[in-house]
Amino acid sequence: MLDTAMNDRLLEAFRSVPTPAYVAVDRRPVMGQHNDRIYALQQAILQETLDQLASQQGLAAALRALYDQQVDIGFIQDDLSQVGYFRYRAPGANSQHFFIVQFNPRRAERFKGAGRTVLPRGAAVQGVADASCYLCTDNIRWQHRGVQSYYQFRVNDRIYNALCNPFPFTRTHLTMAAGEHLPQTFHVTSDAKQTHARIRRIVEDLVAIVEQLPTFVGFYNGAGAGASIEKHLHFHFFEIPDGHGSFPIQTAARLASRSLFGQVDSDQPAQVMEVPHYPLTAYRVRGPKADAVEAVIDLALDWDQSAGEAASANIVALWEEGAVSLYFVPRNRFYTRSPGLAGMVAGLEVLGEFILSTPDEQRAIAEQRVNYDYLWRILEAVRPAVDGEQD
Repeated sequence: MLDTAMNDRLLEAFRSVPTPAYVAVDRRPVMGQHNDRIYALQQAILQETLDQLASQQGLAAALRALYDQQVDIGFIQDDLSQVGYFRYRAPGANSQHFFIVQFNPRRAERFKGAGRTVLPRGAAVQGVADASCYLCTDNIRWQHRGVQSYYQFRVNDRIYNALCNPFPFTRTHLTMAAGEHLPQTFHVTSDAKQTHARIRRIVEDLVAIVEQLPTFVGFYNGAGAGASIEKHLHFHFFEIPDGHGSFPIQTAARLASRSLFGQVDSDQPAQVMEVPHYPLTAYRVRGPKADAVEAVIDLALDWDQSAGEAASANIVALWEEGAVSLYFVPRNRFYTRSPGLAGMVAGLEVLGEFILSTPDEQRAIAEQRVNYDYLWRILEAVRPAVDGEQD
């Protein structure tokens, strides 16, 4: 038990914690303000703790600690113990090519939502662009009853908030949400300059984050390209599990180049290679950072000019042989789903790893209806048409 003097000092300090800038402070009950102060204090302590960890051991250490804290407090609701992995190799002479299936039954529960959708009395805060957005930090306090926390950091002098997922697809699966409430799409109707600026920001920030996380994969899902929240700009990041090995798209690129990727030569321009023997149109970009970023921006701009309102993409960033590689996959935003897959075709599927989660999909695995060709067709179905094809 705390002595009386200590208790009085703590209460005085607690009462000095400011409450949010309520729209109507007179409508917020005393106990509601009490809860808001507790959350603000908890978040400030966590932020300071993770800042210290990041300064000593790097961003990855802070993200792992955030994940552990969110498991312990109960926000993350899946311990991943039910996840099973399957590898399906191509038949015949192409057996070095493969796809991965992750059966993750609890992943399907993410569509039900894990938080409140109705504001508590008086909890509306000034300056919130959209009170229904799950990625705005002014909302998550009340949406998840004070148990969802986040870690705020800066990239290219812009704020990002690392948020855990209640139903992750692997350990240390996080959403990196922009501090501002910006749309996920990079296509800005009738404004080429804004489209260019949005694409540049997406690519530069994705690369800047993954540079700090050599054991992670990061990807951007464009609107209609697997993004489940299209109203707020964000990336997905996750740490590659031990023993996982290369993703199928990496293997396809490596087999095509007939060698390891080798070291990046700072004196050479970025190398852009269309990945052959893959069901999606995909480009691997590898080279000095600034040059690689420009190459991906050019690919995205070319696709935007070609596809217009339908333009979207998946952009993946990860480390290969000591340097960051980028994979650009053009997508048609009106074709986000594919027969044979209950969920959307998103960044993980683009890498060649499929999340199956429903009872029907489990039966398809058990009955051996899932195979390499089955998975190939899932990806092929969302490949945008090229010149001469009908879309």
